Amino acid sequence: MTIESLDLLPLRPVRVRSNGRRDFDPEDKRRLVQMCLESAISVSGMALKAGVNANQLRKWIDRYQPSSAGADSALTPFVPVQTSMPNQPSVAALSARLPNGAVLELSCAVAADTGLFKALIETLWNQR
Repeated sequence: MTIESLDLLPLRPVRVRSNGRRDFDPEDKRRLVQMCLESAISVSGMALKAGVNANQLRKWIDRYQPSSAGADSALTPFVPVQTSMPNQPSVAALSARLPNGAVLELSCAVAADTGLFKALIETLWNQR
């Protein structure tokens, strides 16, 4: 987290309704989501620091992340993916830099492992 983000935490409501529900500034929510996606802190840990429920924060993250349908969103795509065909024409490679700085590199023999490669990518996609 940066010095700039410390003034955001805990998240301050802009309004508290008569039923106890709190409304937060959309820009503050977007900044909190951005911090969650860029830092190595868990969502539940960040929710504790922000003073919000972890399930609510996860909903905000889902709402602000780009959808798979390609609709416009408040945040830009987070994981640039590169594909390449190395020197061997029968090998495919995929590389992605994750928001926490980790690099994921996958490669497979195109003819033999495409089903496994596809299943691995689908599993990783569904885990997000």
